[in-house]
Amino acid sequence: MPKSGVNPFRPGRGVLPPMLAGRDQELGAADRCLAELVHGISPSQDLLFDGPRCNGKTVLLLEIERRAQELDFRVEALPVEALTDRAAL
Repeated sequence: MPKSGVNPFRPGRGVLPPMLAGRDQELGAADRCLAELVHGISPSQDLLFDGPRCNGKTVLLLEIERRAQELDFRVEALPVEALTDRAAL
């Protein structure tokens, strides 16, 4: 445990931990997609995050959202109910 006494791996339901460790590959892929978007290029890959509960998916998405907002992208969350078909998306 870090000297501060805070466990960085404690589940927090989407609350950003003091340190986001072990996600360099995923964040690198997101950064590449964001860099392409900044230059008006459609990203060359899609990103899909899948895993068991409490595995950090929401935290990872929050970090990507933070990075996108730093680049002046507008980020919106859509509830599943809003995605009824391709036209709605």
